[in-house]
Amino acid sequence: HDWMTFPAGVALKQLTGRPLILHVHSLEFDRSGQATNYHIDQIERYGMQNADRIIAVSHYTRKLIIENYGIPAERISVVHN
Repeated sequence: HDWMTFPAGVALKQLTGRPLILHVHSLEFDRSGQATNYHIDQIERYGMQNADRIIAVSHYTRKLIIENYGIPAERISVVHN
């Protein structure tokens, strides 16, 4: 869930070979607008690029993931809160 756990999730994927599924509640862009924290933004990017599937809590969040991180739409599902 969200950026704080992404590095651990990627490490476990690499260690075990199991798929990584991320559940995204919000993005750094949502929380900070244009003044994003570069470090957090990069962790989000790293996690999403390494995820096998991403679950977004809204179509808006899905759209932002596609636009801001270049993740293919077919890898992202929407499951509302």
